Amino acid sequence: MELTIRTRDVELTEALRERITRRLEFALDTFEDHIEDAFVYMMDLNGPKGGVDKLCQITVRAGRIGDLAVRETGTTFQAALNRAARRLKYRISEALRAGESRSRKSIRTALAA
Repeated sequence: MELTIRTRDVELTEALRERITRRLEFALDTFEDHIEDAFVYMMDLNGPKGGVDKLCQITVRAGRIGDLAVRETGTTFQAALNRAARRLKYRISEALRAGESRSRKSIRTALAA
């Protein structure tokens, strides 16, 4: 999996880059055979004003299921990243499960005919 990280109004320090990498590897290790690329976009929506304004968007390109994206906000970048990674893991799991059930149905239909 190739990981691309982009930021806007956020300093991409080595510590932040490592935290993002570790969190995504942990969340997506089960699906590493399916995921080709991952793109992470982090942004501070309000600048220095504070509040729930840290945005994390993660998009993955997976062969069988296409592109999936999630967008989460939080009070910190870590919170937004954790929520986005958790949702992405669930969405990939559900998309793969739906693809498997569709293919099983088509095989049964083909065998019955």
